[in-house]
Amino acid sequence: MQGKILTIWKLLVGMITALVSLNYTVASGNSDVRIGIVKSSDNSYYNNTIQTLLNHADRAVQFRVTDIHSDTDQIAKVAESDLIISLGAEATRIVSSRFPEKKLISAYQTGQQVDSHSLSSQQHLTVLLDQPLVRYLAFSKVLLNTKKIGVINFDLIKPDTNQQRFLLKHDLVLNQIQVKKPDNLLSGLRQLIRQNSSLLMLPDQRIYNRNSLKGVLLTAYRSRIPTISYSPAHVKSGALASIYSSPENIGRHLGDLLNQFIEKNSLPSEQILFARYYSIAINSQVARSLDLSLPDTDQVKILLKEVLR
Repeated sequence: MQGKILTIWKLLVGMITALVSLNYTVASGNSDVRIGIVKSSDNSYYNNTIQTLLNHADRAVQFRVTDIHSDTDQIAKVAESDLIISLGAEATRIVSSRFPEKKLISAYQTGQQVDSHSLSSQQHLTVLLDQPLVRYLAFSKVLLNTKKIGVINFDLIKPDTNQQRFLLKHDLVLNQIQVKKPDNLLSGLRQLIRQNSSLLMLPDQRIYNRNSLKGVLLTAYRSRIPTISYSPAHVKSGALASIYSSPENIGRHLGDLLNQFIEKNSLPSEQILFARYYSIAINSQVARSLDLSLPDTDQVKILLKEVLR
C-alpha cells in the first residue's frame, strides 16, 4: 500500500514539475492585467522563482510563461502583456532588444553583468542577485566580529556615505586588493591573507569561477582565514558561510513589485534594486576546523537586523 502511495505521489510531483517547465497561461482571477515571464532556460531555479511569484502575487492576474528557446510567435504573445519579467541575462537581452518600449523587470543578474551593458529604457527595472555591500559587511561582522575584511577586486569599490558610516560605527576596515588580470589572483590572495583576518568574496565571474574557486578556498582555508561568500554553492565547497538570495527570495521580491505595479500602475523610480530578501548558509564543519563558535541561521538574522538598524 505504501509503495502505491509513493508511486502516486511521485507521479503528482512529476506532473506539477512538468506544468511549471512548459509554456502555460495561469488565470488567477477576472482581471485585465497580463504578465509575461520569459526564462533564459528551463531550470529549477527559475521555476521555483515563478512558483513563489505566483503564490505572492495578487490573485487577479493572468500569467503567460515561456523561455527563449520557444518559437518567435510564442515570445511575441508573451510580449503582448502589460509587464514582462525576464529571468536571466540572455532573456533580458532578447526581451529588451526586441521590445524596448515594454515595461520590464529583469532578475538573475549581478551588478557586474548589469554594468557590462546599458539599460535601454527608463521602463526597465533590474532586481540584482547581489546583496547591498553593507549587508555583506554586517554579515561578516555578526559571524566573525572581525576588524579587518579583505576583498579582492578587478575594479575598486568606492564606498558610499552609508557604507562609510557603517564601517566607522562598527570599527571595521575594508581592505581591497586589486588584481589587474586573473593570473595575479593567488598573489593578491596571499597579500590579503597577510593583511586581514577574513576574506569577503563579492560576485564577480572574472575572479571567482570554476577555474579559480577551488584554489582560492583551499588557500584561505589552509591559512585559517574564514571566507564569507555570496553563493551557497561556495559553502558546500569550503567557504565558511554565505548570504544570498534564493529563488524563493527572488520570487517574493518580484511578487512585491508586481503587486505595486497592479495597485499603482507604476514601478519604483530606481532602475536598479538590490535584493530585498535573503537566505544564509553556514558550513559547520569548516567552523569547527577554524575553532569558531557560530550562532545558528535564525540567530544570525536577528543579529543582522540589530546591526543594520
